[in-house]
Amino acid sequence: AVVVIDPHSEYIGMRNELDDKLVAFSVEADPDRRILPLRFRYNSFSADDFMSILRVRSNATLQRKLFREAFKLLEDKEWGYEDLENALVKADGGEDSDQLQGLQSLMAEATEFAILDKTQEVPLAGGDGPGIVNEGRMTVLSLAGLDTDVQQAVVRRVSQKILRGAVAWRRNHENEESIPCPVLLVVEESHNFVPSDDRATSKRILRRIASEGRKFGVGLCVVSQRPGKIDSNVLSQCNSMIVLRVVNPRDQSNIENSAEAMSRELMEELPSLNVGEAVIFGPAVNLPALVKVDKYQGKLGGEDIDVVDAWQNPQSSNTKPRNRRHDDDGAFERRDWS
Repeated sequence: AVVVIDPHSEYIGMRNELDDKLVAFSVEADPDRRILPLRFRYNSFSADDFMSILRVRSNATLQRKLFREAFKLLEDKEWGYEDLENALVKADGGEDSDQLQGLQSLMAEATEFAILDKTQEVPLAGGDGPGIVNEGRMTVLSLAGLDTDVQQAVVRRVSQKILRGAVAWRRNHENEESIPCPVLLVVEESHNFVPSDDRATSKRILRRIASEGRKFGVGLCVVSQRPGKIDSNVLSQCNSMIVLRVVNPRDQSNIENSAEAMSRELMEELPSLNVGEAVIFGPAVNLPALVKVDKYQGKLGGEDIDVVDAWQNPQSSNTKPRNRRHDDDGAFERRDWS
């Protein structure tokens, strides 16, 4: 099974090719497009996660203190939005303080509560219906519309469920939720979820999956246009790499430091690669190889908009992707291989 963390809803378009082999969950469900609601229980998240959802400022010490006191009143319970409101009032001691009013205002403005439910949560493995892990299928978790901090909280929750389910599967823990098969977790825009600094709440669990997941049947694929911003420990655990054009020196350095099989000669090729060319190295290939990737014929979800065309033709659709050159024009064949 494959599970894709899709921050910008770019993978759902693969439905045209995969049909029922693709299971899609999104913040906004769409039955006509077979997109299921992505929902998690309130008590699946920590106090820090909720303060990220509410956008409580890091220097709002009194507000944060009040929220933590209210959160403690809800521990070990199933609770929802109204329960949180009541807990805040109780923790405030009936004073109707500025801190309480501020938190109530933030709660009224937060749209991310749409992914939360008092009792329902998307299952790890589908019983009567699809879950996060579906044997022989690809599951896309679209996080479009959520702030990065909230996306990190969701990725942490999903990753924890997958790893715990994998441990239960491998150790035959019958009383615990388990996965039905090995799973590859694909994390798009991974520099936001396992950054080189320590700010992401999802970083710890993804680092654990990178180092320990394979023995429980969980693989990790990190995808990013900025490898220099990815945690070096996670990058070094990636046995095989597919590297496209890289110009930034920091990105090149992080790749070189993390990849033992990457020679200086191949590193020097990276800035000159054409669109559609890549260097592959690691156990996936016998020797490091410069390859041509076939142009994807389906609908691309992450193409740039042709801004100049939109300016020149304001009455036309401004979502037309710009015409990007692919190496089908013969650049690959003309490359000097000596």
